[in-house]
Amino acid sequence: MFRQAGTVAIETAIGMFFFLILVFFWCEVSYMGYVSATLDYAIAEAGRAARTTPSIDYRTVFRQTLRNKSSLWAPVIQMNKLTLKTFYYDSINDLVTEHCPKGKKAFCNAKTKPKNAAIAIYQIRYPYQPFFASLFSRKALYTTLSREIIAIQEHERSSFGG
Repeated sequence: MFRQAGTVAIETAIGMFFFLILVFFWCEVSYMGYVSATLDYAIAEAGRAARTTPSIDYRTVFRQTLRNKSSLWAPVIQMNKLTLKTFYYDSINDLVTEHCPKGKKAFCNAKTKPKNAAIAIYQIRYPYQPFFASLFSRKALYTTLSREIIAIQEHERSSFGG
């Protein structure tokens, strides 16, 4: 007969390693989902604030709302890593026919000034670095989470051409 003293400890150690990897992976996916949902909420609130505020520069209102330190999303998102963009259109037809044949710019027919532009596209990008991957490698890959909304500017819709 063979002595099997210590086999339970070895099996537990091997099994525990894979179990902890699974738990860490689950935590990482859950946190990434939380950050993604927080970005959804942040862009929805910032877009609402921008489109309902009578302003000459909706882009500034959008940025100020997102970068508000007392906001619900401020503890979750590192504001200095956010990339914010705003594009304006006069009508739905301008938005529908938006096409950049050379693909160099995302929105090449967009207006730069919001005056009489009834439609706005608010876009945010956030580079998400996995937490547990950074424990094992300093060069952990970033995943870019991107969100955008299309909004009708409440104070410019009198110029809405359909």
